[in-house]
Amino acid sequence: MESVRIEPEQAGNFQVTWDLTIKGLTLRFKSLLHRELKAGQTRLWTDFKIDRRQWKVGGNSLTMGDIVSVHLEALFAN
Repeated sequence: MESVRIEPEQAGNFQVTWDLTIKGLTLRFKSLLHRELKAGQTRLWTDFKIDRRQWKVGGNSLTMGDIVSVHLEALFAN
């Protein structure tokens, strides 16, 4: 996963355009990246959903959902 564009939003948030490669297939999507500055640390996080079928992951299944919810978080010392 690689960020290809970052645009500032209100209140320290950013609209990020990502390239996500799974099984050799790269697709582009956007998510809102949140930033929180507190006690000498910077916390970044984003939540998004992807459709695994777009990357041709898995087959038809009654037990496996098509939509995958992803939460990414990073904590940095300032």
